[in-house]
Amino acid sequence: MRMTSQQYRQLIGGQESAKRMPRRANSSLSAGPSVLEARFAQHIKAMQLPPPIPEFRFHPKRKWRFDFAWPQLFIAVEIEGGVLSQGRHVRPRGFTNDCEKYNHASQLGWRVLRFTGADVRSGAAIQLVQQMLTSGGGNESERARD
Repeated sequence: MRMTSQQYRQLIGGQESAKRMPRRANSSLSAGPSVLEARFAQHIKAMQLPPPIPEFRFHPKRKWRFDFAWPQLFIAVEIEGGVLSQGRHVRPRGFTNDCEKYNHASQLGWRVLRFTGADVRSGAAIQLVQQMLTSGGGNESERARD
């Protein structure tokens, strides 16, 4: 079940990205965020965390997007749906493509948090994101070296 883009913007506070990639009419993404993404967006709002940029295009040449991103902190969230139903993310080609995307993101300095539907539903996802955001990025060892 998906919601419209307008419903989603209302849910997360209307944040738009200048780097947001336009969606194709025939794409499965054109229907808006998944139920899990919408639930995660509700958690962000309920916890009064800084609003992320949804569907943030992070790579200068590729059309890769993160489900949610806080670009100023280089923190991204990916909600991996279909884990139990053998969805795209767990099939060989989808998994391989995701590995390429996440490796390139790491090269660019991004910290990508990947969550399953169970993580979102249990609250584990929002708890970790809250810790990362409230600690200014969450990488204490890097700051200790500076």
